[in-house]
Amino acid sequence: WDGPTPFAVEQDLPLGGHGIEVDGAGKIWYASFGARDSILIGGSYESLSAIYVLNPDGTQAPFSPIRSIIVDGVEDLLGPETRGMNVDNNGDIVVTVKNRNLSFDIYRINHLTGEGMHKLANPLNSATCAPGFDADGNMVIFNVVGSSQPIMQYDYEFEEIGVAATANGLCRTIEFSPDGNDIYFMSFTGPMQMTRFH
Repeated sequence: WDGPTPFAVEQDLPLGGHGIEVDGAGKIWYASFGARDSILIGGSYESLSAIYVLNPDGTQAPFSPIRSIIVDGVEDLLGPETRGMNVDNNGDIVVTVKNRNLSFDIYRINHLTGEGMHKLANPLNSATCAPGFDADGNMVIFNVVGSSQPIMQYDYEFEEIGVAATANGLCRTIEFSPDGNDIYFMSFTGPMQMTRFH
């Protein structure tokens, strides 16, 4: 970005960023941690954490902001928290959120249309960090807060493969090597370090 002002400053995006990614078409996806947006439901406003999608020139994509996600005909209104996001092997966006029913769900969103593709409901029964992907679209996830907790692995359809490793510490993001042989776990408590599981 080499414009005369900060990127997308005119969009007045909410503070408290807790997920930012560039998709397969070069668009920037952004979400704040807390509920800084709202939607009118039944005559009253409900707060939520929306997802904003920006074109490379700083304008919003036609489907931005995203306030709800439909998967298999079921619409979920986004909840009060976004926990993290990453881009998968096809350039689509996968986001972890705390939903209105207080479950921590994972969604895959088509980066070209903004439409929901897959949903994984509350897989770890707690807040989930930004997931990692290999070149085949297999996914690894971990709790944000974990003490001897499993790193779980899922296939592209979000079907469980099993426990890939066990890790400790607070983690906001996890990465998977393209060949699927290595998992990179980043802890920001205790000895802040990156651990590779092979």
